[in-house]
Amino acid sequence: VDEVADILKAKPEYLVIGSGSFGRMKLSKQLIQHLVDCGIQVSVEPSGTAIETFNRMDADGKNVAAAFHLTC
Repeated sequence: VDEVADILKAKPEYLVIGSGSFGRMKLSKQLIQHLVDCGIQVSVEPSGTAIETFNRMDADGKNVAAAFHLTC
């Protein structure tokens, strides 16, 4: 939760999470549940796809934030 504190402060409706080039980064169920409990819809995708999803949602005017894991 500490790693997404700034995102929580921004209060997005959507959070797109890039899980690395091959989708290997795993998020805890507790973190995802915490985000959902805060009213944030979460999408976890390989980073390349997540970037496309973020760009599309942003272009559509949605209140969206993103977090991308880039090291794998």
